[in-house]
Amino acid sequence: MSALLFYIAASIIAGAFAFGAAVLCASVMPATRHWSGLWGSALVATFAIPPLGALLNLANTWFPLVPSGNGFLMHLDGVVDLSAFAGPGEPQIIAAGGMPSFATLIALAAVLGAAISLSRLYVGRRKAIGVALGAKGPMRLHGHTYWVSDQVDAAFAVAGLIPRRTPRIVIPARMAADLPERELLLVLRHEQSHIARRDDQIGLILRSIAALIWFNPFAHLIFARWSHSAEVQCDEAALADQPNEMRGVYANTLLTALHIMAGRVRQYPAASFSTHRIRNEKMRITQIMSGSPVVFKRGPARIALAAVAFAATGFGAMSVSAHGDALSYEEPTPAMMAQSAPRIAAPVRIVEGKITSRFGKAADPFNRGKPRQHKGIDIAAPVGTPINAPSDGAIVEATNLFDNKPNYGIVVVHRASDGTLTLFAHLDGFTVTPGQTVSAGQQIARVGNTGKSTGPHVHIETIRDGQHLDPQMVWPVLQ
Repeated sequence: MSALLFYIAASIIAGAFAFGAAVLCASVMPATRHWSGLWGSALVATFAIPPLGALLNLANTWFPLVPSGNGFLMHLDGVVDLSAFAGPGEPQIIAAGGMPSFATLIALAAVLGAAISLSRLYVGRRKAIGVALGAKGPMRLHGHTYWVSDQVDAAFAVAGLIPRRTPRIVIPARMAADLPERELLLVLRHEQSHIARRDDQIGLILRSIAALIWFNPFAHLIFARWSHSAEVQCDEAALADQPNEMRGVYANTLLTALHIMAGRVRQYPAASFSTHRIRNEKMRITQIMSGSPVVFKRGPARIALAAVAFAATGFGAMSVSAHGDALSYEEPTPAMMAQSAPRIAAPVRIVEGKITSRFGKAADPFNRGKPRQHKGIDIAAPVGTPINAPSDGAIVEATNLFDNKPNYGIVVVHRASDGTLTLFAHLDGFTVTPGQTVSAGQQIARVGNTGKSTGPHVHIETIRDGQHLDPQMVWPVLQ
């Protein structure tokens, strides 16, 4: 049990080193940020390095190549006195008092959690394979074969670890019916790239590793980076040899897929066209529109970067294993892990006007002035007054009917670099399209009087991590 407790601690430390090493590689060489091999190597290192560190610890007991600063090695059941070890046999353990029962409790929880995680993975995998085998098809489009199912809301590719069956691309029935032929072809090219790269098989292996070390937060962070990188690489493969204007079409296709998936659970296969994570999709859309290279094509570069991830992780984990010294590090808080708030070069005046209703409790003009919770702010201004983007970002929606709520009138939704969503309602019109990237201060819409409105104004809502915030606390709405 003590060995398992040791593994838990060492795995978390190894995960921190692996994640840090991969982030460092991505910072020094930005092209590696979307290289899935870097993140896959980091996850394997997180899983494999602690046992190697334990072996080094054992070897150091018999052949003391790594001296300890105080003559002791730490042991989870106490402290091992190396000076008392004079040959073959077990070293003397100085009791620590009470640790075995605690170690047993933690170890049992780790085993139970791993069993539950692997069971969920197995059930999800069987469900995905069942959907793929029960889909209608095969159907063909310009040399691509696919199947159609009404049981899913995201396209995905599924294959076995040993390819006894032909891999299948499954397209949701609604997507197959609604998407024009050229957009559907881009989706098929994306999924075909997943098959060629064996992302489904690799993803299953990495998911199994993450399930076994479910207690390690860094393992889940690394797997999320791997999954996102795989999607970005397949995006570029889908757009290879395509004219530049197809990037906008493809970005709009991704937004359509997200709209179809609204409120539904993400598919279990790793090779899924949409990850249904707003922040990741924003980064994907930005990458799609920029068209910058993301894939290393030379083998030496892949090997070197994987070696960096393993070496940096191994040095930290094995040092802790061999010396037993407490490693001092600051565990990231949710605020540190989140992306920094959007930054703009100069204050942006979003709109010229007067605030007539603030965030929070306010009188409802349509219900005899009864108090209500106002989710945004209202700014009165003449019809046609320009509305500017609060920061660099992308346009998520620009529509005459938002979320099937006519009361909002004409709506534009802006997404900032940190995932913050800002909704502008009751507009007279807009000057942008969904999927378009915009700069801070760029005009995106005009003040209007559409929907359920008491007069010309713009209603502004700001949402971050699913929570409505006061726009005045997030953006310099008025100077």
